[in-house]
Amino acid sequence: MNDLPNSPLVILLAATALCSLLMWRWMAHLRLRLVEANTERDMFLRAAEGSPSPMLITGADRRVTWANSAFEGLCGYRLHELQGRSPGEMLHGKDTDQDTVALIRHQLARNEVAAAEILNYGRSGRAYWVKLHITPILNAEGEVVRYIAVFNETTERRRLLEQLHHGQQELERRVAQRTRELLAAKESADIANSTKSEFLGRMSQQLRTPMHAVLAYNNLALERVERDLKLRQYLVNLQNAGTGLLRLLNELFDVSQLEAGRVNLSLRETRLYDVVQSTVDAWREDAPLTAARIRLDMIGPSPAVVADADRLAQVVRNLLSNALRYSGDESPVYIMIDVTDDDGVDTYARLTVRDAGIGIPPEEMGRLFNGFYRSSRTVTEELAAATGKRGSGVGIGLAACRHIVDLHNGHIRAWNNEDHGSTFEVLLPLVTMALVV
Repeated sequence: MNDLPNSPLVILLAATALCSLLMWRWMAHLRLRLVEANTERDMFLRAAEGSPSPMLITGADRRVTWANSAFEGLCGYRLHELQGRSPGEMLHGKDTDQDTVALIRHQLARNEVAAAEILNYGRSGRAYWVKLHITPILNAEGEVVRYIAVFNETTERRRLLEQLHHGQQELERRVAQRTRELLAAKESADIANSTKSEFLGRMSQQLRTPMHAVLAYNNLALERVERDLKLRQYLVNLQNAGTGLLRLLNELFDVSQLEAGRVNLSLRETRLYDVVQSTVDAWREDAPLTAARIRLDMIGPSPAVVADADRLAQVVRNLLSNALRYSGDESPVYIMIDVTDDDGVDTYARLTVRDAGIGIPPEEMGRLFNGFYRSSRTVTEELAAATGKRGSGVGIGLAACRHIVDLHNGHIRAWNNEDHGSTFEVLLPLVTMALVV
């Protein structure tokens, strides 16, 4: 080693050569990295240029360096007009929300992805809404080198949402207005109904007293007229007409009291079959030929209900009267008594009255139990053709039935039979259910 000339110099030259080699390799690596970076950038820019989403790139100073064609189409500016300028300077206007702008700046200052919906303005002055996502791009030291912003226009969506909102407001306004109108109409109807009920009550009460007197004097005349058969027949006719009129007045008064809620029930445990049987027996005494058409049947033991027996009998009479009146003279009327079964548990005592008469128009089912309503079939030639009878009654019997059943916490409904005629069903709570209620 000591024989080498100028050994320090040789060492220096060797070190210099090694450093040069290392520097050359480092520079070559940097050139390669730069080429790769430029290639990646070019690939990204080509992909971004073809993207349908508007995109914008700024430097770390947040001034525009590049924008794709979609962004130019959105805002109306060309790239050379945007470069070197702040996006906010170009895009924000008088109605741009400054709180949203401040939020975006705050997120970017923390190197966070900024996301917001904001109002921008184009080159022509057109205002448009966008959803904005800005992503900071950091170097190895964690410093921001650029920002990439992606825009999604939401103007049409917001317009549709605003129309939907206005539509909802208009709908709510109309519903509220219609509700007020319906409430006012209901209030007027309630007042009219109350007035009608009071009038019927007063009228029937006032008319019943003189009618009782007429019938009383007529009875006296009948007792004294023995030989004059013609006069006696006149008096019998008068008696029958007066009795019918008194019955109608009693029914009117009864309905008015039921509608006004002025009826007190005498409730006690009652066997449903006993009530129906006694009603049918009374019918057989008064009108044996008509009552002969009644078929009474019961499945199982007679169900017990808590009821006012007289009012319950009134329901049975009204249903039977309709069934007999609106079916042929030879047509039977069936009464069935049983209990409903819900998963093996008895729930209600059930009374059904089924006839083979003219039936009920389906469109009139909803009004069947309204006061003073008569089915259109009872006032047409259809009734006469089917039964040989003319319609009668004023349409208060079924309304009375509904009120009475409601007072017993029961239900009443009707339907047309598959062949012909109709069926009425009354459900009443059994004794155990009534006690729970």
